[in-house]
Amino acid sequence: MEFERLVNTYTNYLLKLSFLYVKDRQAAEDIVQDVWIKVMLSKNEITSEKSYLVQITVNQCKDYLKSWRYRKVRIIDVLGIEKDTSQRDGMVISEEKSTIGKAVWQLPFKYREIIILYYYDSQTVRDIAFTLKLAEGTVKTRLIKARKILKEQLNETDWEVLNSEG
Repeated sequence: MEFERLVNTYTNYLLKLSFLYVKDRQAAEDIVQDVWIKVMLSKNEITSEKSYLVQITVNQCKDYLKSWRYRKVRIIDVLGIEKDTSQRDGMVISEEKSTIGKAVWQLPFKYREIIILYYYDSQTVRDIAFTLKLAEGTVKTRLIKARKILKEQLNETDWEVLNSEG
């Protein structure tokens, strides 16, 4: 069955992509499940499987980030309400330890998504423009700006680490 092949081929990839957007394993799993439901119910002819699935996943992530559920989670984080960390996922722990991952997560969303699609998903500027429905020039500008912000953040982070050890 074609749908089963798609699920087996792309589920882990879409889960990682969703996680990079939302930084929550459970939400990422819910998003991927919603993606598969949309694909199953869709009557559209798929020309490029991966691009089609990435586009649906990105849109689902954006919808989640606009939702009340996400804002509620962010409010809980800001208020410092403790979560049970004994059940933390290995993916979350390794991501939190990553200096680059932290810097990317601190980027404004419009820059973060460009970095994710360019570096993690290895999309070209043209593909990103198509996926996000933006002009190629806009994608290039955002990529340049995101790199500049990351360079500043990573230098500052590296300095803090060196300064605390010295």
